Amino acid sequence: MPTEVDIRRASTLGAAVEFALRAVRRGAFLLVTIVLLGLFLLGYATAYLPPSHFWWTSPFAVLLPYVSILLAPLAFVRMVAAIRGRELVGFMLSIAVLVMIAGRFGPVLFSDPKTAHEDDLTITSFNAPTHGPSRAKLANAFVSVVDAVEPDMLALQETNAYVRTENGPLFERRTAPHLYELVQNRPFRLPDSFPPGHRIPQPVVSRFRTDSLTLVGEHDPIDRTRIAPASRVTFTWKGQPLVLYNLHLYTVSKRKPWRESGFQWLSPGTWGPYLAAYREATLRRAEEARAIRSEMEKETVPVIVAGDFNSTVHHWEYRHIARGMQNVMHDAGTGWPATYPSRSPLVGIDHVLADPEIVVVSGTVGESYPYTDHRPVHARLRVRPIEDATTR
Repeated sequence: MPTEVDIRRASTLGAAVEFALRAVRRGAFLLVTIVLLGLFLLGYATAYLPPSHFWWTSPFAVLLPYVSILLAPLAFVRMVAAIRGRELVGFMLSIAVLVMIAGRFGPVLFSDPKTAHEDDLTITSFNAPTHGPSRAKLANAFVSVVDAVEPDMLALQETNAYVRTENGPLFERRTAPHLYELVQNRPFRLPDSFPPGHRIPQPVVSRFRTDSLTLVGEHDPIDRTRIAPASRVTFTWKGQPLVLYNLHLYTVSKRKPWRESGFQWLSPGTWGPYLAAYREATLRRAEEARAIRSEMEKETVPVIVAGDFNSTVHHWEYRHIARGMQNVMHDAGTGWPATYPSRSPLVGIDHVLADPEIVVVSGTVGESYPYTDHRPVHARLRVRPIEDATTR
């Protein structure tokens, strides 16, 4: 039968174990919070940090929404504990984190779609590569997606249009099969004026007449590594002159090191070349963003921007282009805004933006098809009458 001394020893041991477990839980909570907070701050700051020195923060911006989901409840728990313990510093830090999360993600959670009108302009932005089992299957799958929404304008990325001017604007047969099928059998057309004899990597086609298409940024018709990152299209809708920029910003190679044979996680020889390529891609994307924004600031009419930014709303490149503009998914979107990868979208890198002079009616991310890794973004915009529009 245990003596009183034994009971005291057991009680003391139990208290010590309980104290140790409590300390471990507190330590684990603190460690997880610190790690998540560090990831959160790096991802949050990426939108404002110059890529020339902080290119390496780009992956943290991709992770920001998911880190925020994990960090928000921890910050709330820490805030409650700080209130109970009357810890002013802990309370202020927790409030600051929650306010930052609300400020960054609040708009997309409380977007405001409006009632559609028949005079609205509908635009679909779609990265639709040319890869598929056959020209016919690729064309049929693509056209079925377009037929389902019937947009007024279609801004395409990674969809080469080869054009010539003999007897009027014609698409050469080597044009992407899905685009070729669309313009041959649907009421879509190129702008009246476009670079003759050129490959247009980001074509824009529409159901109505548009004026001109020009290439923006450095473009080498021979060197496939130097492709114009955007097309600029001028047109008039309901009496209001407008400009559309259709862009596809540069991306790092789709070949990932962890998919290569002989990959070793801790080998510098594995990661070194990839990190160098990643840095180059980030810097080039920033260079393209500057060039496009520079052209946008010269415009005297309202601007629409659509395309594959290869950047989320948390990246510097996106912020640089989108400054002062509306994002259709944030201002009037419905549903999950992620567009990539198409089967299980995790990040939103395809966007449609509009100047404040344009009313954003609604935005949705549409269904895709098996031969592309992006989902389309559908935007409905309302152009104010020309006498009501504000000059840029």
